[in-house]
Amino acid sequence: MRLIMPGPDLGGRAAPEDPPQAAKPAPQVTGTQAAPATTQDSLRERQKHRSWRGMPAWRRMSQRVWLRRLALTAIAALAGLLYAWAMGQDTLEYYYAAADRSMSMSWHNFVFGAFDPAGTITVDKLPGALWIQALSVRAFGLHTWAIILPQVIEGVLTVLVLYRAVRRLAGPAAGLIAALVLAVSPAAVALDRENISDSLLILLLVLAADAVSGAIAGLAAGGAGRDATLAASDPDGPSPGTAGGDHLVAGERAAPARRVAGAGDSGRPGGRAARVRRPGGTLGRLILAGVWAGLAFQAKEIEAWMVLPALGLAYLLSGPGPVLRRAGQLAVAGVVVALVSVSWMTAVSLVPAADRPYVDGSHDNSVFEQVFAYNGFGRFGDQTPVQVRAAQ
Repeated sequence: MRLIMPGPDLGGRAAPEDPPQAAKPAPQVTGTQAAPATTQDSLRERQKHRSWRGMPAWRRMSQRVWLRRLALTAIAALAGLLYAWAMGQDTLEYYYAAADRSMSMSWHNFVFGAFDPAGTITVDKLPGALWIQALSVRAFGLHTWAIILPQVIEGVLTVLVLYRAVRRLAGPAAGLIAALVLAVSPAAVALDRENISDSLLILLLVLAADAVSGAIAGLAAGGAGRDATLAASDPDGPSPGTAGGDHLVAGERAAPARRVAGAGDSGRPGGRAARVRRPGGTLGRLILAGVWAGLAFQAKEIEAWMVLPALGLAYLLSGPGPVLRRAGQLAVAGVVVALVSVSWMTAVSLVPAADRPYVDGSHDNSVFEQVFAYNGFGRFGDQTPVQVRAAQ
């Protein structure tokens, strides 16, 4: 029941109406923003400080870009010092040093890997590693340090590439530890102070592993069970378990192609925009890995293929997408490995025997026999190269 109270007498005049109130604008919500910016900022700050408090001191240091770069530079400098110290007094493999001298004297000898200056016979292996040494001798003259210098550079580059490959999968702290262990490893120091082909082989295989790790880690952001959005808080990218989760706002993990709301910031002042890695470049990375592995074959022949099963299995188990697609991509990469591996051998075989040096280590002047019989499968048994030659 409604009661009507009498109002004051207005003398026949109508009661004034209340003035209209301006309509309040509706709040706008953009993107995946589910809370005010201040709430998101405070949440991001709490996540950052909580993750940093829980880290060991050495790992907190590894998250700072300038400290990480300084540490990596120091490790690379240490590696260079260890590999190059008194390299003018190192003992050389004179067989390969003689080939370096001959290959530096003429481009004909250089292309075919001739052992003698007259270009009558080749070295008993593929000349991939000797090409770089011969170029150094041609540029600086026949000196011990000029022959060792390429291995020093290759060793330092291997340390840097290993850091990148490990950091991508396990974080910057693990990358620095891996780089330091390799830099001071006695085996690495010994190999990089000689004129054998192992330094180039290791560098190229680490580059292949780095390409495979890029195919795995770069696509993990779009795969099931992984964070779909990665926020890069530094130029090196997010670290697994830290940056990838510290800068994600609740409710945004299921947005694989979006950036964090309020975009452009990575969670701390001066941070870079979030980077989202997509699965489009997987095959390209695998093809690049195949190229590196094929070039490693030019340095150490079949030994370069020994790591391929491990790299292929790693991608088959950890790569994104259906298994059949991963298997097909690996098949394409395998074809690339084969083509690059036999490219120089095929080119040499097409040259008439009268126009090239005799292939050492072969019974019928065949470079394929040299690679796959003399230096290949015969090395896996108990026979030495001399015994293999005697049995032919």
